[in-house]
Amino acid sequence: MRDAGRLVAADAARLVPCLEDPIPGVVLVLVAGGGTIPASLVKAVERWGRLVDTAVGTGRARTQWLVDRLHDGPVRLDVRAATMLGSTWEGI
Repeated sequence: MRDAGRLVAADAARLVPCLEDPIPGVVLVLVAGGGTIPASLVKAVERWGRLVDTAVGTGRARTQWLVDRLHDGPVRLDVRAATMLGSTWEGI
């Protein structure tokens, strides 16, 4: 879900049960975007999910962060795919 920072408390109240009792095989990805994610949803993600902070700066720091994640991840990308992913991230 993009721009999860635009959610209000009522939206979060509907999403929290999805984290408490997830549907097998379904992954919910929240991208903060602008605004602030409701506290109840942040707490639910911290309890039942995984928080990945991508606010790592720019330039070399950002590139190294991406290289580290790709190296440790379950998917192997060739150089062209990794470069494309990095350039897409720069546009966000």
